[in-house]
Amino acid sequence: MKYLSLVLSFLALNAAAQAASSSATAFKLDTVDSSPVPARPAAANNQSLTSRIEAQSRVTDNNGHPYDQLLTIQAGPYKPKSVAFTNWNNNSFTYDDAALSTYLAQLGWSIQMFRVGGTAFYFGENLAYSSFSLKLPQSLAANPGNQSVTMHMFGFDTRLAQAWETFPVAAIVPFWEGGFQYTLYNQSSPSDLTAGEGSATNLVAGLGLRIWVNRAASLSTEFPNRYQALPVFITAKINQIFSNKSGVDPSATSVLGGVSIGL
Repeated sequence: MKYLSLVLSFLALNAAAQAASSSATAFKLDTVDSSPVPARPAAANNQSLTSRIEAQSRVTDNNGHPYDQLLTIQAGPYKPKSVAFTNWNNNSFTYDDAALSTYLAQLGWSIQMFRVGGTAFYFGENLAYSSFSLKLPQSLAANPGNQSVTMHMFGFDTRLAQAWETFPVAAIVPFWEGGFQYTLYNQSSPSDLTAGEGSATNLVAGLGLRIWVNRAASLSTEFPNRYQALPVFITAKINQIFSNKSGVDPSATSVLGGVSIGL
């Protein structure tokens, strides 16, 4: 009987301990918030990441200019100093003043190299085009359908430019530039007797300004990306091509106007 009493006492204590353990576990489970955490939609995550990337791409420099490249299109009246040459058939052609009055179109691209103070230095490449027509003399006009020829000029120039991007008037950017131009010319004609081609070299320079017409929009953070508010400039410059003292001399002083876009 003594041993039976001890066994029953042990079983009773063990049952009490298990009951106490179950109660503690239930209490812990009740104190934990088991409500599910709402998952953030994947689209929202992607949009947030895209917004951060776009915002970083719109970070401007200390002077508030969110671009380091410029694409420029300009045009204006043009009259070279002289166009006179002899082709491979020893036929000479001289364009008179009336024939030399034309227009010049220029397409340019430049990239920022470095800054000094409040100015930026750019390296640029430009392509210029102009054309002229000349009425042939009777000795060279083989038939009524071949009474004139057309001279095409393509100017390739490389320039270094300095832009004052901290000008007191924030929307105005004055600049000057200088460089070297290589010109290819071609006189097209149905006959080899009146066709011709050649090249010329000249020093070039320019002085002008850009007016930033959408500066507030370009610097605004309300646009989702920089390409919706690219900097747009109205550009005007005095373009100087220096004389090379030859028969085909594209030298002239002209005023060009157009549009520039910051990239």
